Amino acid sequence: MLAGCSTLAGQAMAPIRSPEHGQILERAEQAMQDRSFRAALALCDQAIRLSPRAAAGHSCRGESLYRMGRYREAEQAFRAAHANQPTKFAALHRAWAARLQAGRSSNQVRNEVLGEIDADRRVHGDDPNFLLAEAQGYG
Repeated sequence: MLAGCSTLAGQAMAPIRSPEHGQILERAEQAMQDRSFRAALALCDQAIRLSPRAAAGHSCRGESLYRMGRYREAEQAFRAAHANQPTKFAALHRAWAARLQAGRSSNQVRNEVLGEIDADRRVHGDDPNFLLAEAQGYG
């Protein structure tokens, strides 16, 4: 399953999403599986227009952009997903991964990401979901 969409389409998100929102995300997932990333991006944007504060559409957008190699935009989309659902640590780890890709894993970017991870660790402590995101995002 894709990190950006598939697990998101079936989850309950705040705020309440319409059934159409979930169907659009399912179509976006299929487009990504078919490697039709532009089509997936258009569907993700459509989902965002329907429910702008639902994290799922933003994560889907981030995953589409990431797969297109548009890492800076992907990072922004993943951060929007996390902002709309702060417990969405998967979006946070994808934001870190996108940032590392955009910076070609330079030492400066690695240090910036590590600094952000350390700051977030102080906030989230030993939350296992955060620790998993930390490992995946920096890995």
